[in-house]
Amino acid sequence: MSNYNYTCFEIKLAGFPIKLEQSRKKGKLFTVTYGAQINRDLSYSEGCEKLGQVIFHALSLDSKVDNSGD
Repeated sequence: MSNYNYTCFEIKLAGFPIKLEQSRKKGKLFTVTYGAQINRDLSYSEGCEKLGQVIFHALSLDSKVDNSGD
């Protein structure tokens, strides 16, 4: 286990890894990783929003949800 980040959640959807980490330092901020995209230093609410967005995006790529109404 890293001294810097704790992996809270990890899954692979639509062939892409999705990971939520919380910093053990830096005021307990979050990092959301989706494939090569890395969003760092997120607050709790920003982490919630970003994690939801990437999960929905991956589900739409897998045709599990229909995003045509957006």
